[in-house]
Amino acid sequence: MFRKDAGQNAPLLRHKTKGKSRIMNQNQAKEYYEKLFVNYPDVLSVEEATTLLGFKSQTAIIRRIHQHRIRCLKVGRSFMIPKEYLIDYLLDS
Repeated sequence: MFRKDAGQNAPLLRHKTKGKSRIMNQNQAKEYYEKLFVNYPDVLSVEEATTLLGFKSQTAIIRRIHQHRIRCLKVGRSFMIPKEYLIDYLLDS
């Protein structure tokens, strides 16, 4: 969730860590997600992205791809999603 602070123009992200609410800007949030997803491959299948984002079905990911909310690469008949694109999706939502 982003909000505008009266003193700054940069959007801020409120994130809960260990019960404490922490406010971070978009660059800090991107670094946080990169550290969080370090154990995942650089390019994910729809199934792996579903697990990573905590969705219940792959249909939710595919729907967001068709709505152009999640960018992807199409390889044959399957969608491959670079980890960077998922981080961008999380920061935009």
